[in-house]
Parts: sequence; C-alpha cells; structure tokens
Amino acid sequence: GWNLIGNPYPSALDWKKVEEDMSENIDLDHGIYLWNPMINQYATYINGIGTNGGSNRIAAFQGFFIRATGTDTLKLNNSHRTVDSILTTPFFRKKQLNRVNLKVVFDGKQDEVAVYTKPDATYEYDIKNDGYKMFSNDISNPQIFTVNADSIMYSVNALPEDPQEDVKV
Repeated sequence: GWNLIGNPYPSALDWKKVEEDMSENIDLDHGIYLWNPMINQYATYINGIGTNGGSNRIAAFQGFFIRATGTDTLKLNNSHRTVDSILTTPFFRKKQLNRVNLKVVFDGKQDEVAVYTKPDATYEYDIKNDGYKMFSNDISNPQIFTVNADSIMYSVNALPEDPQEDVKV
C-alpha cells in the first residue's frame, strides 16, 4: 500500500491540516515519509514528531510517501496550503546551501545570524546576498551578528565559496 504522492501546489503543504481533514475511518496511515539524500535516510513525520529532518511541512512539488491500507483517496485542497519559506520547509535535494545558522537564546528571548557561501559573493556588503543587522529596541534581547572588515553588521552574511585565505567571521 505504499504510494508516492507529490505536493501539487506552488507552496508548502501543512500535513497537520491534511490530517485534520482525514476522517476517522480513512484507510490511510497518518505518517509521511520523504527521502533525505543529504543523509541517505527517510525523513518521517507523524503526530507532531519528526525524524531525520521530517516535519509537518512538505515543500512545493516535493514528493513523499504515504501508506494506504484500503481503497480511500487522499484529497488535497487549498486549505492545506501554508505560507512558508525554505528556512522552515526544506526541499530535500542533493546540494544544499553551505549555511550555518547560529541562534542565541536567553531568558526566553532569542536572536539568530546566518552565514553562507555563494559563488558570486564578496567580502563586502552585497545588495543581492547580504542582510543588515536590525537591532531590537528591547535592550534585554540578546543580539548576535557578524561584522566585516568595514565594520558593517550582518544578520545574513554571504561569503565566497572558494576563499583564497582564511576568513574570520
């Protein structure tokens, strides 16, 4: 009863919403399974629990497996769609961005910074690749950011893929 299904929408699906619409006597298991080629394992999600990168979010056009134990039909509709981004809904593929996200959490408050590599990135600020650090007006919030040689503070910092020297971030 294994079936390979594809998310037909140009947006992420929220599997929790799909599960809510499944009737109690439907002959479909509630778990979903996606191949994660980065670790050569299946990612699984069921009942709020994910393994190997699995979550309730299925990226646009991402294929996934479900198991049927009868003849019921899985019905997807617009109400199952969700607004999402690649940061919270990975599209499982062989090549991922070379990215490091660092998050600092203190007393229930948090901040995050991302550093990634890209072929056309430079060490200077680039309007297509870098994001400035915008500071919270709450001084009790932790703050984390990177700084370049020109003292620009970044919340997202792109670096060249093939640096010719050691880079201090």
